[in-house]
Amino acid sequence: MRYEPTFDGLRAIAILAVIAFHTGGPSGLMNGGFLGVDVFFVLSVFLNTTLLIEEKKATGSIDLLSFYARRMARLTPALLLFLCFYLVFEPLVAPDYGISAHFRDAVLTGLYLSDYAKALWDVPDILRHTWSLSVEFHYYALWPLLMLGLARCRNADRLLTIALVVAFAWKVAALASAPYDAVYYRFDTRLSGLLLGSLLALRLERSALDRVLTPLLSLYAGGMLLLLFAIAQFGNKLALVFGGTAAEISTAILIGSLVRHRASAAVQTLLAHRAAVTVGKLSYGMYLWHFPLALLLRDRLPFLSAFLIVTTASMLLAAISYVTVEALFRKSRLVAATG
Repeated sequence: MRYEPTFDGLRAIAILAVIAFHTGGPSGLMNGGFLGVDVFFVLSVFLNTTLLIEEKKATGSIDLLSFYARRMARLTPALLLFLCFYLVFEPLVAPDYGISAHFRDAVLTGLYLSDYAKALWDVPDILRHTWSLSVEFHYYALWPLLMLGLARCRNADRLLTIALVVAFAWKVAALASAPYDAVYYRFDTRLSGLLLGSLLALRLERSALDRVLTPLLSLYAGGMLLLLFAIAQFGNKLALVFGGTAAEISTAILIGSLVRHRASAAVQTLLAHRAAVTVGKLSYGMYLWHFPLALLLRDRLPFLSAFLIVTTASMLLAAISYVTVEALFRKSRLVAATG
């Protein structure tokens, strides 16, 4: 799969929305920025599923060990570097939290268990943003195995569509019977966006959506994402269900439009801008580093000041990680151009 710079532009918008949400504090500015995580889910799974499809077509099989090695090499070095700094500095910044609690949270994060830990036991705290890494980790542990089975099925698209509908219904049912936080962080209630990314890769590979995708539709999808980032309310169950679903579908439309070269010129220009692409390339590291900084500053500074400082600092830290620890693994050729 060839590199598509506009995907990094899409990542840039998502990470900036997330940072704006986390630095908004009590003011509630950009309270819908939490939906940026849904953008990451759809895009990441789309890219990795596309790579698996291409591998299956080229070789006739999927090398599971190679796939898992690539995912670990892509995600874990930056995460471990971040956790080392966390264990050194965060006990000094938040001593009341307790050294044992800091260590516990770092272990849960390093083992990719923070999604269910947060949903069930309300830990970790300062590292709670890592729940999304755990969600993706669980999905990638299962999805290549399921793809091997789907490859033998003539109705793979239909089965995946049914699974997507069931995942949506499961999230609605869970929200009806459980607290918001218990549903928001869990892998099993986050499957809709992940499955949508997989389904999109299968459908685009067969040119099944070409008639649907238009430049005007990509403009609507981009506008919908920005509107959701501005008005969706964290903690509102309807916003999680319908706002999250709208964000997932809008992201899928944008991805499809970009892949098929049917996006509007305005969308293409914005997402391909050099600044956006640069931020997008650093978005994973920025996601890791930004949250402890946001917690420290958002109640002490006005929103704009906190946002600019956190964005700049997380970019700098992410860039250091990108050219040091992460570069070593990129040079090892384990890491493919995945999300």
